[in-house]
Amino acid sequence: MKPTFHIAIMSLSLLVNGARAETNNVYLIINDNFKGELAVNLGLDGQPCINAPLLREWGIRDAAIVMETTPEGCILPDVLSARKIGVFYEPIAQLLTVDIPAGMLGDSKLAGRWDDGINAAFVNYQFNYGHYAGENYRDTQRHESLYADITTGVNVGPWRLRYQPVYQKEIWGNPTWHTERALAYRDIKAWRATLTLGDSVTPSVLFDNVRFRGISLVSDSRMLPDGLRQFSPWVRGFARSNAEVRVRQNGEIIYQTFVSPGAFVLKDVYPPALEGDLTVTIRESDSTETERKIPYSSMPNLVYAGQWRYDASVGKYQPYYGMEEEQPGFAQASVSYGLPGKVTLYGGFQGADIYRSAAVGIGKSLNQWGAISADYTFFVCPSAKAFSAGHRRHGAYALRQGFPGLGVFPQPDGAILSAAALSYVWHGDRSAEHLLVGLGRRHFCR
Repeated sequence: MKPTFHIAIMSLSLLVNGARAETNNVYLIINDNFKGELAVNLGLDGQPCINAPLLREWGIRDAAIVMETTPEGCILPDVLSARKIGVFYEPIAQLLTVDIPAGMLGDSKLAGRWDDGINAAFVNYQFNYGHYAGENYRDTQRHESLYADITTGVNVGPWRLRYQPVYQKEIWGNPTWHTERALAYRDIKAWRATLTLGDSVTPSVLFDNVRFRGISLVSDSRMLPDGLRQFSPWVRGFARSNAEVRVRQNGEIIYQTFVSPGAFVLKDVYPPALEGDLTVTIRESDSTETERKIPYSSMPNLVYAGQWRYDASVGKYQPYYGMEEEQPGFAQASVSYGLPGKVTLYGGFQGADIYRSAAVGIGKSLNQWGAISADYTFFVCPSAKAFSAGHRRHGAYALRQGFPGLGVFPQPDGAILSAAALSYVWHGDRSAEHLLVGLGRRHFCR
């Protein structure tokens, strides 16, 4: 009987291992932030297996992940409780709620699940043909035109190669080809930045956009945890019952939570796009829905305390096709740093062979009242051919105030409010694009 007994135990062990290998898709909420869906392994007791890779993905520092585990790699529930990490699983709702002490969270997201995607090549194209035959058969003002826009791309490992030629043909003219853009870019995960070689456009955080051909390194806030990407707009509302609240931007759900009856305030909504209306839907327990749109525009030069945002570009100015302009050497760099009290200091430099500009400013988040910033820009034209006598130096100041997504939903008295504003006040401004284009016409720095 003993051999039979051992065989039975072995079969039971296989069943146990099979049960532990079962996976299930659950909705994940971490520190009251909805994170989407997650595939987790369930044990024989029906509880999810929390392992070290999951904790790293959730932002816990490596030093805090030295914990006792089961043979399957699952951290023991008692160990999690001792570290004050709360894990609550509701199998009926398929909802996994995790509470992590703030002291265990790092200041950046580990790229544990990032990958470079597959190697691939593709071609996108667009053809436009126009024919005008005139108002009658005697009309000689006939016209034909052909426009072809082709974008080719190759993805190899972390690199992305793009080439976009354009073909144009008029009935009375010769066909022309020109390159709209040719570039290669990749992510630098360790620096949370994107490296670009070729045709690009400078960021517009501090200075106006400038087309150039060269090299650039720009920090990418999409590589940071949601809580460090940008300041969250405060979304206010009112629910008549236990309700589900969903926030969408550009048609995609970016936030989801449940609220109790009465007034509520959402302080942890982090829109992925810097601009775009927020659509907030409140679904009551009786399945009725209330939906409102809240205008939203962020202040991209504000960062959290201890965080950096930077960009650096070097190359030659690239005018638009058909513009007979010079192409002087060009460089730009800017940096923003977050201070305590939700204050940000920022500054930068921009210039060409015949143009120099420097800027410095300060901004502050006002929570539910939006944000405000002020900066001063100084520019000078050192080249003798680029200025009129007595007008070599200029200054410009800007005051920006935003109300990003301040919204109030229907209250018991029927009041509804939603507002967003972004204002600019300039004096004596000359952007680099204006000055570089004006060089060919000798209208510099007037």
